[in-house]
Amino acid sequence: MTNQNDSLFPDPEQLRAQVAQQVADAEEHARKMSELTETLQALEVRAESNNGEVKLRIDSTSSLRDLELDDAALEHSPAELARMILQTYESAQRELGLKIVEATQAQAGDDLASQVRQEFESRIGPLSGDDDDDRDDRGHGIPGLTRY
Repeated sequence: MTNQNDSLFPDPEQLRAQVAQQVADAEEHARKMSELTETLQALEVRAESNNGEVKLRIDSTSSLRDLELDDAALEHSPAELARMILQTYESAQRELGLKIVEATQAQAGDDLASQVRQEFESRIGPLSGDDDDDRDDRGHGIPGLTRY
């Protein structure tokens, strides 16, 4: 005869409790991911060139939502103005990447935040948390850019 503790089949009550815990964990994870999605969708970033001639705003998908050029910006050559706009946009993208990584870390933990950071950095270069270092390793320097 076999002892009940030596049974080949697990205790049904213990199995029910394990399944209930797994369901509760999955529901909690889904709730956190839903909150993270809402947080990320609401993000936007504003950036300004160092002289304030170019200001722009991007949404959570990096889509340009607003672009302002002051009168002094129009005194630059078309090539220089285009460069200023592009550099300001790239700065906004890096700031957005940092905000997304921070929100992900706060709501989903370090592992997912690390994956998100790697994805951003593979597309736009290093995300720097240091506002004094406005250059990335790909040579898309943005000296003196500020955020407004």
